[in-house]
Amino acid sequence: MKILVSGSRGFIGSALVEQLQGQGHQVSRLVRKSSVKEMDDFVWSPDEGYVDKSAFNGCAAVVHLAAENIAGRWTRKKMRKIRQSRVEGAKIVCDAIMSLENRPAVYLSASGIGYYGDRGDNKIREDQPCGNDFLAQVAKDREAVSDSLKNCGVRVVNARFAMVLGKGGPLSKMLGSFQAGFGPIFGDGHQYWSWVTRTDAVRAIIHAITTESVKGPVNVASPHPVTNTQFTKILAKVLGKPQFLKIPAPIARIMLGKLANVLLLSSIRAEPGVLLDSGFIFEHPELKQALTAILKQKTEQEPEAQAQG
Repeated sequence: MKILVSGSRGFIGSALVEQLQGQGHQVSRLVRKSSVKEMDDFVWSPDEGYVDKSAFNGCAAVVHLAAENIAGRWTRKKMRKIRQSRVEGAKIVCDAIMSLENRPAVYLSASGIGYYGDRGDNKIREDQPCGNDFLAQVAKDREAVSDSLKNCGVRVVNARFAMVLGKGGPLSKMLGSFQAGFGPIFGDGHQYWSWVTRTDAVRAIIHAITTESVKGPVNVASPHPVTNTQFTKILAKVLGKPQFLKIPAPIARIMLGKLANVLLLSSIRAEPGVLLDSGFIFEHPELKQALTAILKQKTEQEPEAQAQG
């Protein structure tokens, strides 16, 4: 199977490409001009509205992961970049697919469970409506662009990712404070933090593009979400560190601005209904098991990394 991937050198994309190639698939990449390294790298420039259409030749699947990272203070400029990268970037890719005579069978676009907005304790499956905040509206608009391909006979999957845990990514940013014994609970700690390991996120993408029954929105999240308090206490326990620090919501907002509401204080109890109904089995369904496996992997790889340095 020939598969085109954007965001191929990101946290999820790099692991996806490695797994696909390990399974014998032929992988091409959409990259910026300055990032071209291999024969199967094709140039696109979302800022200029350009994509090399030859990248799509013979592709059975397109996986569009590229997007501006939401981390960082949400200034007007940052929010504009978040929206443009997600919505306009998707439009460039989808317009290119629509212009083809021979289109890929499936198109998977990265979205997020931020689509739902703050939903408290409610269990959220894929049929729930969109939220009203900035990130929810951006996700809605990106998915609307993806859905335009349905009229062209392309199977569309909008993968709504929970917080993805693995070596690197959000977990690495947390570890410093937790290892120092200052892993905090944010606000009242009752808000649900849905999560998934990078291993399962990659497996879910491959499952989605190779399983014809999977289409539309797909929650890529562990079947066992936890509250912020539970997450914090489990991570501290796995690390063998104390947990006593609490950061009130107003302080979190001072620290991170608008991002705090989305990243730390919002509650989304996502359920992976479509994945489970289609026979997907999570390798790491429980948080303690997942964190133990990730941190063990990190420890095992550190001596090699030090030797290379």
